[in-house]
Amino acid sequence: MTVRAKRKQAYHHGNLRVELIDAALKLAKENGVRAVSLTDAAKALGVSAAAPYRHFADKEALLAAAAERCFIEFTEALQAGRRSTENALEGVLRQGEAYVRFGQKSPERLDLMFSMHFTKPCDGLDQASSAAYEELLEGVRGLVREGRLSESSLQSTAHQLWFLAHGAATIGSASPSGLDAMALLRESATVLIKGRSG
Repeated sequence: MTVRAKRKQAYHHGNLRVELIDAALKLAKENGVRAVSLTDAAKALGVSAAAPYRHFADKEALLAAAAERCFIEFTEALQAGRRSTENALEGVLRQGEAYVRFGQKSPERLDLMFSMHFTKPCDGLDQASSAAYEELLEGVRGLVREGRLSESSLQSTAHQLWFLAHGAATIGSASPSGLDAMALLRESATVLIKGRSG
């Protein structure tokens, strides 16, 4: 059986949608998010130009599904960082480091997740992005439980930590000066949290 025949058989069982998302993410890594098209994704998979439209209304729908996938993987990375230690402060710092590693490995995914403007409602994407923020909040809640932060500062601290991590993952990681984004994030987040304690 040829590879093409195997693909057709696999798609018959409903895998084309997943593989189109895979193809979109690969194209985004190679050429940038804005260069992704349904036509190129179809070509990459060896299917007809019409085939993707059985799963996605247009390019925006494909990119929204790809962004949803990225947020799910991103949330898993943040969660793994937090759960790798029982110390709440260290857990938050490791969440931040996971954020930076995610951005360093796949900057096009951060671009897709945070820079694309989606004009149509997408419940799956909304839920996935909310879950990522909820995971960050869970890390900060650990600081509240340990008495390092007050409940009233939960949201503002979470927002500031998010901004620090995103800056380290994007601007910091692209710095030509040899800046150690991970170390700077750890130092800045520690100062922020200790400054809000007591």
